[in-house]
Amino acid sequence: MNEESDRLVTAEGIVIRQMANKDAEMLFPDGVYAHFSRKNLTWTITNNKGMVRNFKDGVFTDMPSIPAAIETDAVTGARMLIREDEVITVTYKDGSVFC
Repeated sequence: MNEESDRLVTAEGIVIRQMANKDAEMLFPDGVYAHFSRKNLTWTITNNKGMVRNFKDGVFTDMPSIPAAIETDAVTGARMLIREDEVITVTYKDGSVFC
């Protein structure tokens, strides 16, 4: 596994990780994940519902989705989106979101 060499957190809560091999990752507060591969010169973006899209040379390709399940807590009414890649997004009744 490649090691992280630098990390930046923006005012909007986006985490940008620079890896030792010059790859980069962006982790968004709403559960969106983006990865740049320097070797392949591609961006891979996974939205918060598990849809994956690959970008290379200005062209995008849809990739297989990451399976996800939506559960609702019977007591609080909070909705949880649980993706197979271990990303969990909780949306509360007041509209606030926790990832």
